[in-house]
Amino acid sequence: MSKATDSRTKLSRRAAIAGSFASALPAAALPADPIFALIDAHARAYADIVALMAAQDRANAALLEADAAAQPALEARLEALCKAEWPLAQIERATADRIASTVPATLAGMAAVLRHVRAIFERDDFPLYEEDEYRVLLHTAERAIDALAR
Repeated sequence: MSKATDSRTKLSRRAAIAGSFASALPAAALPADPIFALIDAHARAYADIVALMAAQDRANAALLEADAAAQPALEARLEALCKAEWPLAQIERATADRIASTVPATLAGMAAVLRHVRAIFERDDFPLYEEDEYRVLLHTAERAIDALAR
């Protein structure tokens, strides 16, 4: 087993132990952290955008293969899908920005933020933030860690 694989295995075991410990605590013993609701809201908004873009791709492909009689309906469908993109993108962007600027109340919350950002990049090759927004996220992480270290 390589050293990298061994360290991931240890981290996975630690995460499993920590997760089982946290789930064994009564809900009242866990501090409330609003960051989890923001992550969930962003995950839904992001999924809506991904689904919309897939629908746009399907509509465009159908339009390219359609005969002249079917083209007007397919063009209208694609136009409607394109018009729907801006409002959904605004919601996704706003929730992503709120995540970056919200200081998590728990280390688990901060880890969840980092995991969410990493998962989107690994799955979709999509960087959730640009350079400036990553600076905001790093500052937020620093503030969370400082507050929780006290």
